[in-house]
Amino acid sequence: MYPGSPLNPFLRIIWEEDSDEISNLVYDDGVLYFYRWDERALVSSDLQGNEIWSLKYPNGIEFTVFEEILLFVCGAENSYLEKVIILDKKGSTLWECVLSEENISWWCRDHLSILKDKIFLHCGEFVISLDRETGEISWMIKVRERTETFRYYKDNIYLFAENGILYCLSETGRLLWKLDTGVTTGGLVLWGYEKYAFLK
Repeated sequence: MYPGSPLNPFLRIIWEEDSDEISNLVYDDGVLYFYRWDERALVSSDLQGNEIWSLKYPNGIEFTVFEEILLFVCGAENSYLEKVIILDKKGSTLWECVLSEENISWWCRDHLSILKDKIFLHCGEFVISLDRETGEISWMIKVRERTETFRYYKDNIYLFAENGILYCLSETGRLLWKLDTGVTTGGLVLWGYEKYAFLK
């Protein structure tokens, strides 16, 4: 809705940016973070649009803010995952983990998760666990098909793959069990009272 419309007559524009030029806009504790495509940069600004800091990353893909850190994923020119970077909120790099030699593709529906002391990357056929403090790879597992759903519950990881297989992994990446659901897309895992449900 626009300022001055009958539904919001008291709203006003503080600042504006071309939505085609930015992505992954995240608000956290009075600060905006986003990736600016024309500058190929990760940007931090206040709510008035005044830039706090800006860092050049030619192939930024996705990032998330968690507590006092920013988790940032960069790609390579060939659409493969290149590196994972942890920054503090002042824009200083805490660590980098290079993954370009693994030939891991990254898609728009893939995502990042931070759970306890681990960072999980859910990337196509791969699930990668990184140590949150050091960036070292704890484990990496590859399933036969791209995974669509990532869920974490009671120290286990649940993955649903495009071929209809539901996987259950331990926190250490060990395969506990797998189930052929017969559903090839759109699966969702739910749980409660020690029972599990698989929905389409």
